[in-house]
Amino acid sequence: MRQSDDPEFAVTLRRIRFHEPTLKDIEMLNSRIDTSLKCSTFISIVVRRHRLRDALNKKRLQVVSQAFDVPIIHCLADIKTRIKMSRSEVYNIKGGRSKVKGDEILSVIFEAPLMIMKNIDIPLELVNDVIVEFHGFADSDDALIRDEIIATSPTYMLIKLKHDVDVEIALPELPPSVVDIEPMSLTYKAGLEKAVTYSQFLVTLAYVITDYKCQRQTFR
Repeated sequence: MRQSDDPEFAVTLRRIRFHEPTLKDIEMLNSRIDTSLKCSTFISIVVRRHRLRDALNKKRLQVVSQAFDVPIIHCLADIKTRIKMSRSEVYNIKGGRSKVKGDEILSVIFEAPLMIMKNIDIPLELVNDVIVEFHGFADSDDALIRDEIIATSPTYMLIKLKHDVDVEIALPELPPSVVDIEPMSLTYKAGLEKAVTYSQFLVTLAYVITDYKCQRQTFR
């Protein structure tokens, strides 16, 4: 949504931001639609609130799973220590909120879009806010994991790069642009007394993202 060379569009977006669009604004936006959307399933959604993002991501995951008959995989974080936090509190932690870098329960399906939540590999441009595609989980023997619930973090997550990099990527027995990442350990503090240390893949679903996280992104 580039606005620097389009004052009319900038003013319209400002009114929309404050929930004050006019009929003329709606007509102008409709006039700029180039083509009808053939499939809304894979259209990115931008929202302002994390709770809404979480709810819509969960809904979109279920819709895609049912539409394509693909099972949802739930990867539970490996909890190392927890202080004054129940398991239900821990498992409600979602990446993207303040100082949270990964979901305690990471729910994904094949080809789901994921957002990287922490710099992982600079040469491959696997850095905070980059969008990748889920390809699968694998253990140290490179065997793909097909379980629908994974109680501890697998050795690797396989992801497909959706952005251009300066190096050619072709790992043995994997499609082009598919690479592996490992779970990382971090500590999350909730207030002065509550804390949890866990190991998880530092990504979160990206069917829906917040307006803050979509900065510098290009959508087609």
